[in-house]
Amino acid sequence: MSSQQHLELAPGSGWTEIALPAGTNHVLVQGQSATTAILKRATAAPAADDGNGMWLHSDDTMKLPVSAGDKLYWRPHPSVAAGRGEPARVCVLASVKSVATTSALPAGTDRSGSITAGGTAQQLAAANAARLFLTITNTSAGDLWMNETGGTAAAGAAGSYKIVAGDAVEVTTSSAVSIVGATTGQTWTATEG
Repeated sequence: MSSQQHLELAPGSGWTEIALPAGTNHVLVQGQSATTAILKRATAAPAADDGNGMWLHSDDTMKLPVSAGDKLYWRPHPSVAAGRGEPARVCVLASVKSVATTSALPAGTDRSGSITAGGTAQQLAAANAARLFLTITNTSAGDLWMNETGGTAAAGAAGSYKIVAGDAVEVTTSSAVSIVGATTGQTWTATEG
């Protein structure tokens, strides 16, 4: 695990790479300003006019998986023009390196599902002391929130991580995992091993 990086970009700044240690496979990033930041995983710097990516608002925290060859880029939201508004600030809270193992991969268990009652947290996976991995991908159009500490997932709450539509996160604990979405029927795909 690395030490924290506090980063700041002036309004109107372009894409800037966030330096990650070699072998990093997860990054935990928190927004720290009223100016929305945009994060993007890519193998090369995005085009200057590319405004797509994962929005990170003030006090939001995102847990992002990073594949080999990926780099992490960020910029202030393009709607904030240079000379107007405050700088965008983010804090890279942690970057976690993968650990090489020599054992065979475990069989996976499907933990996919859907929100049964919008706005009400539900269990995604029970506590599992033998857990080696649990990957969750948001396959719905809206945000999902996940809590991996045995607590109750809630939008914007401490211990809960936002999973934006189309994104994936890796659970890093053996505790029970809960999930919540605003709308009944939101879906996710998950595999535990």
